[in-house]
Amino acid sequence: SVFGVLYAIIIGFILISELDKFDSLSEAIDTEVNEIQNVRVLLKYFSDSQKEVINSVRKALLSYVNSIHSIEWEKMMKKVSLPEFSSELENVIGSVSHLKSEDENDSIALTSIINTLSGLTDCRTKRIYLSNEEIPPPIMKLLIFMSIILVSGFIIMGVQNFWIHIFMVWSLSTTLQLIINLLTDLNSPFNGIWIVENTHYIGIVGSIDSKITNE
Repeated sequence: SVFGVLYAIIIGFILISELDKFDSLSEAIDTEVNEIQNVRVLLKYFSDSQKEVINSVRKALLSYVNSIHSIEWEKMMKKVSLPEFSSELENVIGSVSHLKSEDENDSIALTSIINTLSGLTDCRTKRIYLSNEEIPPPIMKLLIFMSIILVSGFIIMGVQNFWIHIFMVWSLSTTLQLIINLLTDLNSPFNGIWIVENTHYIGIVGSIDSKITNE
């Protein structure tokens, strides 16, 4: 009983932690997508006299989004991505620096874009940090070991009815296996059943690309 309670506490703590990490990663990606959309929308406030610079910002923004879903995403799946400064994001910041404040609308929009880019950098760092996090291997080995001990304890436990004994062992084994499978799935948020997809980034590519083509 003591061993079972200890196992339940450890499993519960890890499961809650993994679910929280999964939700935080999804939230970081949604926030990053929202920040990119904000930059795209704020560019509409600038006058047509800066059409070439605006187009340059959109191209840099498009390149950054493409780098996320085609390059960074693969690295995050392999848990080898680094939170170093992105050259594509640096190009976005560099192109924004060429925007001029010709009137009050431009000034407000430019200030908002600069603040948004700062938030975008924070979102990217958080996304990469969360994607690299995983359950430490010793913890997973401990859970597997404790699962084996629990199942073994039920196997050697004396039960008068043979079929009830089989059902108890089967139920416990299935439950523990499902829990370990769930933790393994949450440990790889870009693969498996519970996954974080990059469809939002792909959707932004279309909206930004259409603006570049039309101008």
